Amino acid sequence: MRNLCLILVTRVLRRLTWLLLFSTLCPLMWADTTLDTETVKKIVVFLYSPNSDGTDANVAQSLGTGFFVATFVKNNPLRGSILLITARHIVEPNWATCSPEPQPQSDRRIYIRLNNKQYDSEKDSTGVSYLPVDLVKNGAKRYFVSDDNKVDAAVIILGWEDWGKVQEKYDFVPLRLSLFASPDEIHKFKIGDSVASAGLVPGRSGEQRNYPFFKFGEISNIPDEPF
Repeated sequence: MRNLCLILVTRVLRRLTWLLLFSTLCPLMWADTTLDTETVKKIVVFLYSPNSDGTDANVAQSLGTGFFVATFVKNNPLRGSILLITARHIVEPNWATCSPEPQPQSDRRIYIRLNNKQYDSEKDSTGVSYLPVDLVKNGAKRYFVSDDNKVDAAVIILGWEDWGKVQEKYDFVPLRLSLFASPDEIHKFKIGDSVASAGLVPGRSGEQRNYPFFKFGEISNIPDEPF
């Protein structure tokens, strides 16, 4: 299973490299496609830093947005692994500041904020849960980045092999790898085509539930090099 995950991680990173030539970490769509916003809301998750002692999430310090991709076990759509896709600067803050110092190899983690499946606003104090995600454990990195140092993307293997049970408690839907645009499909995009993004607006993410904000627009340029 792990070898399969590594192969799929490589495929995800390769496709993210193409996507990030002219986009952020967001779903792309053709102009005549209707975006299923209710499904996208369940694919996108919010990420938080740990508190000072690392025992829980710092709910006041949001880091950014990620989304789920599923790898399936043959003939069982609820067995496999879940990949968390996010920006590299979230898992490697030094990369974002162009610091020459290496990343610390001590244990590090972030937290995923998920909507609880069962929630009653009149009875429950909150409708979200914070799940820990180890980035570095026992000195070993649990995430992958592109060989191209310009690509601001990272892939984390969550290891939820039986993620069907996780879905019974949390309201999320993973994206199928097959829905990623191939390089040939990406080259068909042109300036003026419609695009959409869904992500975190700091301070406006909601207290009781996750509320991704959507932006809609058109491709303004397609450069031949990464930005």
